[in-house]
Amino acid sequence: MKKVLSDNNINMKTRKKLMEACVRSRLAYGTQACFPKEKQMRKLESCWVQHLRYMVKGGWARQPTPEGVEEECYKYLYRNREIEEIVGTMPLPYFIEKQHLKYIAHICRSPNNSITKKLLFAEASKQYYRDPWICIAKLLHMSTDQAKASTQSRSGFTELLRHLYGEEDSTL
Repeated sequence: MKKVLSDNNINMKTRKKLMEACVRSRLAYGTQACFPKEKQMRKLESCWVQHLRYMVKGGWARQPTPEGVEEECYKYLYRNREIEEIVGTMPLPYFIEKQHLKYIAHICRSPNNSITKKLLFAEASKQYYRDPWICIAKLLHMSTDQAKASTQSRSGFTELLRHLYGEEDSTL
């Protein structure tokens, strides 16, 4: 796979589609149901950008050390966001957030007797219960009541995600 992704004779769009289909789907597997913590998200993003660097010619190149400086410069020539722009892909955290929100909205539209919906809307019975709607509302930039209401309409929620994350992803 590394040979195919780093082969400059293959069109970048083709390699990007292959990368998103094979690598991103494996990295993001299961994150729609269980949203990763910040440390886990950094590890996933690090792995994602590492794969993207293989795709870009000079992706692993370092900046030259300025003259007269004793310490060596270890900065990459391209920053992570620049690498994502060159390849033309969405940052992995945005993709994971979007997938998570779409999954939550799917659960909210399911029948009321669905076990996953009952668990999502369960009342706190334990002292240290963590309400999942707080995280969801934070991702949507709205209150928890607004988040619960916005997930009920499929078309309205799709428009909200397009507004938040842009239309560059074709998986809507």
